[in-house]
Formats: sequence, C-alpha cells, structure tokens
Amino acid sequence: MKIKNITVLIIVLLLAVIALESYLQTKYGPITVEEEEQPFFKYAYEDINKKLYKKVFKNEKYMYVSQRQYYENYAEFSAKKDNDVIRLFIIGGSVAHGWEDPMSIPSDFITGKKLEIINVGMPGYDSYRVKLIARELLQYEPDLIVVLSGNNEYFPKQGFNPIAYSLNKFLTRFYFYNDLQKKIFRSRFKDRNPFERNLGKDLERYENNIRDIVRNIQKKGVSVILCTLPINMKGSISARPVPVNKQILLGKLLIEDKKFYEAIEVLRDFIKKTDDNLYGYYYLAKAYEQIEDYKSAKENYLFSVEAAADDFATPSKNMKIRNISKEEKVALIDLESIFINFAKQNITDREIFADHCHLWDEYYRLFDNALLKEIFKKDSKYLNKTDLEKNKSKQQYFSDQFKPPSLKEFGKIQENVNRIIGYAGFYSIENNNISERALYSFETLYLMDPGLLSNMRFLKENIRELLEQNQYISEDASDKKIFDSKWKQILYHIGETYRRMNMLEEALDYFNKAIALNDTYYLPYLGRTLVYYSLENKEEMLININKALSCSENNSMEIQYYKEILDELLTHFN
Repeated sequence: MKIKNITVLIIVLLLAVIALESYLQTKYGPITVEEEEQPFFKYAYEDINKKLYKKVFKNEKYMYVSQRQYYENYAEFSAKKDNDVIRLFIIGGSVAHGWEDPMSIPSDFITGKKLEIINVGMPGYDSYRVKLIARELLQYEPDLIVVLSGNNEYFPKQGFNPIAYSLNKFLTRFYFYNDLQKKIFRSRFKDRNPFERNLGKDLERYENNIRDIVRNIQKKGVSVILCTLPINMKGSISARPVPVNKQILLGKLLIEDKKFYEAIEVLRDFIKKTDDNLYGYYYLAKAYEQIEDYKSAKENYLFSVEAAADDFATPSKNMKIRNISKEEKVALIDLESIFINFAKQNITDREIFADHCHLWDEYYRLFDNALLKEIFKKDSKYLNKTDLEKNKSKQQYFSDQFKPPSLKEFGKIQENVNRIIGYAGFYSIENNNISERALYSFETLYLMDPGLLSNMRFLKENIRELLEQNQYISEDASDKKIFDSKWKQILYHIGETYRRMNMLEEALDYFNKAIALNDTYYLPYLGRTLVYYSLENKEEMLININKALSCSENNSMEIQYYKEILDELLTHFN
C-alpha cells in the first residue's frame, strides 16, 4: 500500500512539474541556453572521452586514422605492424605537438629496421589528458613511448562524467531545473573561487599522473622514455602584473640607470620581506646578468620561473620527472639540461624560444639528437647487439654541433612573425597594467626586424585577425569594439619597449599616439615621465607624473611610489 501511495505521489508531482513548466514556457517562451562550450572546452573536456584513433579500411588495408575534431592530421599507421618496424609514439602537450615531424630522422635510418615515429602530442593537454592518450596507445603495439608533459597543469577540474554533463546540459532548458540549479550553485560556491589553485596539490597530482603513465606502459612490456621540458628562463614571465611595491619599482629603475649593484641590494631586500617574489627574482636575475655573474643570474631566473607557477614547466616539475625516472627505472632525456648547456652563458632566452615555453621549430633538432643517442646506447633497450653493430657507423651521425638560424632569419618567415605579433598583441590587452610578456614579445619583433616594430601602428586589423584565428584566445579579445578600446594599450607597450631599449624619440612617438586615443589612460604619461627622467628634463617629468597621478585612480599608489622614487633620484640633477 505504501509503495502504491509513493508511486501515486511521484506521478502527481511529475505532472505538476510538467504543467508548471508548460505554463512558464508558454508565458515566457523557451529558455535561451547560452552556448558555454568554446571550441577549446569541447577539445579539453568532451573529446578526451573518445578514442584518438579509429580503424578504417583504406588503400586496400586496415589503417588507424585520427578522429579528433581539431587535430585530425596525426600520422596514420597500419593496423598490422610488420616484424621489422620499431613503432615509437611521442605524447605530451604543445611542446610534444611542436615536434610534428622529427625532421632529421628518416624512417630507414636504422639499418634492417623501419623507424615509425607517430606524434600524438595534444596542444593544451595536461598530464591527466596525456595519461588517457597513453592508455589508448597501448592497443597499437608500441615499442617505445616518449613522454614530454609538464605544461598546462592549470585545469581546475581534470575531467568529468560525460553522461551527467549531457543530462545537466539538457535539463537547463527547463525553468524548474534552471532556477533550482542556480540556487544550489550560489549557496555552494558563494564564498569560494572554483578556479583557485593549490600548487602543492597540483605538483602532487602531476607526479601521480606521470607515475601512472610509466607504470601502465611498463605493465604491457613497452619501453618508455621520460623527458624533462626545456625552460625559457628569461621569457617565462608570468601574466601577473608587477606588484605595487616601492622597493621593486626602485630596483627596476636602478637597473635602467645601470646602477646594478644598488639594484641587487634593493631587490634582495625586497625578496626577504615578501612572499610574492616572482618579479623580485626576475629583476634580480637581470641585474646579475648585467654584471656578468651568470651563475647567480641563472639561479634567480629559475627561482622566478618556479614562483610564477604558470602554464609552463618549472624546475620542480622537471625534478619530479628525474626522480620518477630513477625510482621506476626508466630512461630519461633531460631536455632542460640539454637546452641550458646549449644556451649562451647557460641562460635560455628568445634565441631558442618563440614565446614563454614554445621552441622555434628548428630547435627540435636537439630533440632528434637526444632521442637517437638514447636509442643507440651500448646497453640499448630498443636495439639488440646485432642491430647496434650494423649501425655502428651511424651512431655519431647526429652531431651536437648544431647551428640554428638567427632571430633575423626567423623574421624572414611570415608564420614566425605572425606568431610573435599575435602574442605581443594579446599580452598587451590582457589587463590594464604593464605586461612584461608583451614587452618581451615586442623586443623579439625588433630583434627579428627593427622595421616590424616601427610599423606596428599600421597593423591594427592584422593583429585583431591573428587573435581571432587563435582558438585558445577568448572571442572577447578579438571583438572589434573591445579590441578598438584596447588598441591604446598596444601602442603604449610598443612605446615602453622602445623606452627600455633607450630609443627615446620612438618611445615618445608611441606614447603620444596612445594618449591621442585616450587622454585619461595613465600608463603613457608614466612612460613619458620616465623618458624625460632619462633626458634630465625635470619640468616635463613633473608635468607628466602629475598627469599620470590624476588619471590613475586605482593605480594611484603605484604612481605615488614612482613620484617619490624619482624625487629621490633627481638629486643627481643638482
């Protein structure tokens, strides 16, 4: 009887909900569901639940072909693996993906074997998503899997239940569920930032994912090589603004005044007094580099990378890779050390990296060299003694004496130029503060070709189109109205780039153009203040610092600090 009553009650409630929903839909019309899924959302959360490869009959044989939406161009390979084939998969994020075609390694390089290298690096993938790829690849008879993972550990949630997600998405079309969901969400997350990160847990999760990848591969009797990731010491600058602190602003100005020892003293004191020491280490490293103390510069650049805790590899992540390699007894290619040893003064920079973590394509030759060295080791796990003897003459084929193109040569390739212009433009408009990432990119453009930077004023529409074409950048960034309102920030950053290179006339020109667009934007006035400080024009300096102060509003403390610092430094004018 009780069961019957409960059933009747459920039916009555269900009918009431349907009646109420019908009334609301009739009165107010269907709910307009905002399409939350940006292309990257689908790529990062939905596509990971389906296989990367599917088996099809093609060219009179069965092949495995990629079926992912945005990266369909992965190498196809035969479903039947011949006995003489060494099948090698490369997995990881965008750094692995950039190794699109190990260009220096022909398939018949190893005498008596066919080397089949298949790159399945997935841009934007963290270690959790790489782990899913690794599990699938074990179905395809791999002999060796090379793992390059360490960027992108920023996902607040690694994955989710796709069935629950689809059901939730469907139900949000109904008033009764939509209102209930909003109330529950508000009460549950009222005082919580769902994207807040715990760096200790992030690192622990990263270690667990990499260890799972290794153990799952080993269980199948497949060889694995772990790789640390190369780090751009000078270019791994956080998107976070420089802290509003008098000491760090003073340290920056002292470096520009070439008072390096004074800057070191100020910045070291800053680091002692604060936990937010990302830029303290960064500017301290720049000061040490100027006095040719490269060991201290390198050390502090790496401290800065670690403190940034951003979307790129860090020394601590690379140390986890080394430890796992040792503990799980698997091969290691220490790319971080290889690139550091290759760089001038052992400090990696824009000569190797196109941005904060991605390499110029030509530098993947160093990956090729390191991989072949590992394969051809005397105690090789991948080749037997007979194979090694057959290939003895080839073991030194890939020399370490690698001479890559210069930045000017990179600047002759339009794809490279567009890449840097896109980065520079985006970093300039990310927020209303000074962006060190934008300045770094604009200086790279200048070094590639000075004319590129001076002509940026004419490339407004080109920059917007580059942002529009980049699927990792939100649509707001390239929206014409929003972009037009942000154009002043790009002009300012070009001016500031010139100022820091001591090209003061060019700097003033761009600052003036930014002010002409918006005369209440404080940063160009600050830029002009620092130009006139360098020119020892106290009158114009004071006019512009006061104008910056009147425009700054939320940034008034920053400008006030600059005013106090400049008043103190101006004593050398008298």
